[in-house]
Amino acid sequence: MKSTLVILTRNEIVGARSLFDRMPFRDFDETLVIDYKSNDGTPDFFKSKGIKVIAQENPGRGTAMQLAAKISENDILVFFGPDGNEDPNDCPKLKNLVLAGNDMAIASRFLPGGRNEEDGKVLKTRAWANRFFTACVRFFWGGDVTDSINGFRAVKKSALNG
Repeated sequence: MKSTLVILTRNEIVGARSLFDRMPFRDFDETLVIDYKSNDGTPDFFKSKGIKVIAQENPGRGTAMQLAAKISENDILVFFGPDGNEDPNDCPKLKNLVLAGNDMAIASRFLPGGRNEEDGKVLKTRAWANRFFTACVRFFWGGDVTDSINGFRAVKKSALNG
């Protein structure tokens, strides 16, 4: 199965520059950047590195995922955001979970060693809401999901398209 690394951006030039040399490009057959209206030079940075950049016209991570699925001819899509919240070294790990037979693999901020933007806060309302939603997902659809809202994931294109 061939795979595509999809980098989702909107004004991510700082993260793109700091993470670029750590990105596991060689572990993927293709790399795409799906950019939603960046005005900080993000698209030009990736183009200067020889990476195909696709302009996303309508907002939303789901919209970006559908656009990537439409453009890529590969079987597995790994979605990564260079905002500093995700470790590029986890991209091949997510891909390998799909290669092992899963339709989707989602990185988790709530497993041991995970990091959540609300760590250190007393009131973790977003984390609590995420855990509640994840419990609902597990109840209705099953699976071993611990962070259903996280967009850092790998998916079989056939599963994403229905």
